[in-house]
Amino acid sequence: MDLETVYLDSIKSEMVIAISSCGLNNGILESKIFLIDHNLLLSNYELAVKELWNQYFNYLKNVLETNITIEDKLVIFAHNLGNFDGYFLYKGLMSCYNPENVSSIIDDSNTFISISCNVFGELIEFKDSLRIFPMSLDKLCQMFGVEGKLTPYNPKFNNLEFFNNPNLLLEFINYSLQDAKGLYEALFNAQNIYFNKFKVDIESVYSTATLSLKIYRSKFQEDPIFILPSNIDNFIRNSYYGGGTDVYKGFSKLVYYYDVNSLYPYAMLNPMPYNLIKRHNNMDNIKLENFFGFIEVEVLCPIDMKRPVLPYHNNGKTIYPVGSWKAVYFSEELKAVVKLGYQFKLIKGYEFSKANLFESYINYFYEI
Repeated sequence: MDLETVYLDSIKSEMVIAISSCGLNNGILESKIFLIDHNLLLSNYELAVKELWNQYFNYLKNVLETNITIEDKLVIFAHNLGNFDGYFLYKGLMSCYNPENVSSIIDDSNTFISISCNVFGELIEFKDSLRIFPMSLDKLCQMFGVEGKLTPYNPKFNNLEFFNNPNLLLEFINYSLQDAKGLYEALFNAQNIYFNKFKVDIESVYSTATLSLKIYRSKFQEDPIFILPSNIDNFIRNSYYGGGTDVYKGFSKLVYYYDVNSLYPYAMLNPMPYNLIKRHNNMDNIKLENFFGFIEVEVLCPIDMKRPVLPYHNNGKTIYPVGSWKAVYFSEELKAVVKLGYQFKLIKGYEFSKANLFESYINYFYEI
């Protein structure tokens, strides 16, 4: 689905004037558009918007009733549901149906992940395709080999008078329909790729992360992934710092510039901690180079180090200090910074075996 809106001076806000839809109905690809009643809009905009949404919801009810192949729910994608379409859709559902039948999933920034309604005796779920494929609709269509937008936006669509101009109205209808059609065709091609190659249904995912995880588990995961006890998990999470970001102002002449791509996938090719071997409460007799796992250490960083690289959590902030402190780190990170002048006293930790969990997954997609 896709929405078209205009800014209405009388209410000082955007409002929906058209809802376009594209999908299979009884095995036939069907494009539909629902337009607001322009005359009613001039006298009662709230009723006009409500009737527009009712048109669309009644159409969905008909799709559910006449398509016996829809078993558990009808999934409808909108590109940018989270930050745009979802606000209008949610308000439309709440105005037309009992709010108890409408639910949503939102993220930490209060944007919609999905909106569900159980108003026809069956479930309809609206999802955000932008969360799965974070790119513009034009780029999404290009990526999956469909035409996408062929008709450009006409600024005259900002003035509701175009409803009284048959030629402009037809142009607006064609413009509105192409977004829903382009999105459907792109997602149709995506569905064929991911299902045929990996047996993953994109209707079952909410984001790029869940899509990639399902692909990994369906084809590339050879070993089970263990869930650690909470006390060990909490200890290890103390070593999570995220990436460091620094800004330097530099100047040079006659230099070579290099860009290194895909460092995260490259790092994933390294051995990963796998089976828990042993908990070490005293590590006085253990050398860092012989240990693989997570360690609490006392750190000594030279005071004169100009660009320290080892992070430390300090009152909710991540800093890169010099001097001495105590913290938890992954052993391989410590091994990498010893050559810079860092010194460590090992206190306690958890030792793990090694496993190449992601090698086939990374190499497969990097080659593509």
